[in-house]
Amino acid sequence: MNAPSEMNMTNLAKMSGRLPVALQVKWRDEAQRVREKGRCPSLKELVEVIERRVEVASDPIFRKVGEVNKNFVKRPGKGNT
Repeated sequence: MNAPSEMNMTNLAKMSGRLPVALQVKWRDEAQRVREKGRCPSLKELVEVIERRVEVASDPIFRKVGEVNKNFVKRPGKGNT
């Protein structure tokens, strides 16, 4: 019987379903890679994905990439008076 791995997958699905959508997508991609290798994703792998995202979000230099700078003043272009 493969019941323990099925229970594990159900629990992982419930846990990952509580994550922000962007993180769910990252986990889904990682879980797919693990399954392609013939294994079932584990809680340890879910935690590793979350930890990597936390490190990225906490990066002191690049954590604000993509955010709009509120102090940015757009200069009028030619013909815009």
